[in-house]
Amino acid sequence: MKCRTRRERVQRALAAGVALLFCTAADAAPPASPPGDGIEEITVTGRKRTEAIQDVPLSIQAFSADEIRDARIQGYEDIFRLTTNASVEESANGDVTVSIRGIDTGSPLTESGLGLYVDGAYAYFRGIRSNVSLFDLESVEVLRGPQGGLYGRNSIGGALLINTARPRFEFGSSAKLRVGSDEARGFDGMVNLPLVSETLALRVAYTDSQRDSFFTNRVLGRRERDPVERAGRAKLRYNAGPVDLTLSFERSRDSLSGLDRTLAEQRDPEPRATFANLLGSTRQDSEQWNADFTFEMSDSVEVRYLGSYRDFRRSRVFDLDGADALGLFQSQNFESDQQTHEMRLTASPAEGLSFTAGTVYYRDSPEFMSSSGAPGNLVESGLSGEFDNVSGFVELDYELLPGLRLAGELGYSVEENSGTRGGRILFGSGVLPVPSVPASEKERVTTPGASLSWFATESVMLYGRYSTSYKSGGFNDLTDVDLSAPGAGDRDLYFQPEKVRGFEVGAKTQWLDDRLLLNAAVFDMRQRDLQTRVSTGGTGALERRPFVNAGEALRRGAEIELRARPFLPLELSLGYGFTDAELEDSVTQSGDASGNEVPGVPRYTVNAGLQYRRPVAERWTLFFRSDYTSRLGGYRDIANVIELDDTALTSLRVGLELDERFTISFFGSNIFDREYFETAPEACIVRPGASLDQPADQICDVVPNLGVPNAPRVVGVEIELNW
Repeated sequence: MKCRTRRERVQRALAAGVALLFCTAADAAPPASPPGDGIEEITVTGRKRTEAIQDVPLSIQAFSADEIRDARIQGYEDIFRLTTNASVEESANGDVTVSIRGIDTGSPLTESGLGLYVDGAYAYFRGIRSNVSLFDLESVEVLRGPQGGLYGRNSIGGALLINTARPRFEFGSSAKLRVGSDEARGFDGMVNLPLVSETLALRVAYTDSQRDSFFTNRVLGRRERDPVERAGRAKLRYNAGPVDLTLSFERSRDSLSGLDRTLAEQRDPEPRATFANLLGSTRQDSEQWNADFTFEMSDSVEVRYLGSYRDFRRSRVFDLDGADALGLFQSQNFESDQQTHEMRLTASPAEGLSFTAGTVYYRDSPEFMSSSGAPGNLVESGLSGEFDNVSGFVELDYELLPGLRLAGELGYSVEENSGTRGGRILFGSGVLPVPSVPASEKERVTTPGASLSWFATESVMLYGRYSTSYKSGGFNDLTDVDLSAPGAGDRDLYFQPEKVRGFEVGAKTQWLDDRLLLNAAVFDMRQRDLQTRVSTGGTGALERRPFVNAGEALRRGAEIELRARPFLPLELSLGYGFTDAELEDSVTQSGDASGNEVPGVPRYTVNAGLQYRRPVAERWTLFFRSDYTSRLGGYRDIANVIELDDTALTSLRVGLELDERFTISFFGSNIFDREYFETAPEACIVRPGASLDQPADQICDVVPNLGVPNAPRVVGVEIELNW
């Protein structure tokens, strides 16, 4: 019965998406577009060189600057909702968990399973899942599947490449003002100044966004903390002959809530009511300096250096138990200095042959301190570490026969991780220090890959791909490891890297004079040495739950993506993703979970879009854009008892444009005000003596838990000036 219900939900979601796409096309359409009115070619840099997206033998989705603007992409959550076979969970405190093919950014205590690169530099901080404001962008690329050959560590599910706009050698400026529901208001501005003709240019951009909190605290009798996000960026570009140098500086400052959660069984009719006994807060500051230097040695040889330094600070305090009286709370302080240096050589030494080779040095120096408990009884723990990674990569692409290309890639990484764990326990009568324990580990990982692509015609490309990657290991908290046990040592603090290998077969096709693009891929991915948290002793607040490497997971699925331009003013898109993620050799304290679905992975994703532009008067253009996204199926827990909430969100933007200089638009997100929980509103408490081999209703008791509800409907108006 459950499977039938899910099939019906999938069918309804697909029907809704198709209906959204084609409902307006039922009217009498203009004559078919003549040749040359096809979908514009998109170029990407996913293989560290510029090439057409339809020529790249891997599953990739890209968003141009125009599409980012039209779809109102403002954060990671917007990107992944519009990406096939991807999903997102967001919280009001700025935390965002995103996944590709069921592999996500992970726990706050582990590295990310997805690589994030801003202007070519790795940009995730260990254990930090904070969202960022995306503004003044040139393009966004989402690479699906393991990317270890060229990107090395922490790309087992894929990679997100964000490219900010570069200075241009012509004057330009823009200002955008928006207001909306819940007292939302925001401003985006940009100025591009050519300082020396065709040689030196400066670009400055700024964004400011704030609104009232969606949550009302019934204990304190006020709203939770209102989110305020501000960021600015300056870029200076020098171009002369073979030299192209861009220097940039970016700073952001956010003030957000602590952790807005509510019970599944509400004590109040308001669906977004919290009952925390303190006003939580999250404050984070980030500064980043980047250098991008390119030297063209000849028409076929290019050398490029990418350097980045980031400084990040975050402090957070929040309620833990949702009780009316002052009870459990937690405070966190995180600081990190991160630097990346990459040197790359790209060349095409002969007809049909190209290669890319390079080396990357990465260092992260985090310091983390956490205090949790109740007033007078606190447990403090911290980590101070140095995480160094030196890697090299090479890729060769060769045309074996006309239309048949073979590419091979190889990555090699050496990691040296060291850290010191320590802490103390504070209670009414004194302080119990926890001895500091240093630990270190060195890893060497090889990540090979290969692809074979065949251009059956100029518009049909078939490919097969093999790829690998790994997620770095890490250090457990001292409170989770019993170092007094016989034979225990500092190595017991460390858990090993998680590794993935993947196979992918796909097709990229163009039809009807490029007015129809249809791409499809099927994949098979196996994860080994899963970083899994298990209980090893103790109860309640003293329970030890370290990360260990245990078990495997098999992920199989497919993506289908369609883009069409039936006639010039109308463009349609449709994406369908399927992921079957299954645990293997996964034995827990409650029994063998092998055969169960990996928790937190939606089985189906559906996304559809419709965009229409048409002149309505001299110099005026009417535009309309709507996007529909849905996530269906999957479970929240390893016992496969509590289902993920199905989601179905629709956004809308409609307006008028005057000569591309003045735009007024009305927008809405979640316009039907759908309600669901982003994170678990229920918990599965395993019954004593129960086993995962038993029927689901006999394994555990499902009890109300603190969960994070989604954002409500937001509507507003936006005015933009360009000159």
